[in-house]
Amino acid sequence: MMKTQIKLIADMVRRRTPFDAATISAAANEIADEAPQIAQLFPAGSLVPPSNALPAVWSRREKFEHLATQLQEKARVLSSEVNANAINDAKQNFRQLGRVCAACHKDFRRKVDDDEG
Repeated sequence: MMKTQIKLIADMVRRRTPFDAATISAAANEIADEAPQIAQLFPAGSLVPPSNALPAVWSRREKFEHLATQLQEKARVLSSEVNANAINDAKQNFRQLGRVCAACHKDFRRKVDDDEG
């Protein structure tokens, strides 16, 4: 699940857990592998719970799909460039990935409480 992989990476680059480049690379690869499937997770009519999708998912579909592609690209960069001696580079690449996530959630996801996911 993408949320799990994001948290795993975030904890490492924020030094809440020990930094492990191989683990970050694997987690970023999972995100990159899942990213192309995002659009398929929201077929027409996906506005009913448990979905948090906003109508913009369909009215601005091109941008939605573009952000999924950007997510995949940023995750691949993070995965390929992370190494044990470059936590700062990992942080920078993770920030870029996070910006894509934030842009998508801002425009296409109903605001939810932290407990909801």
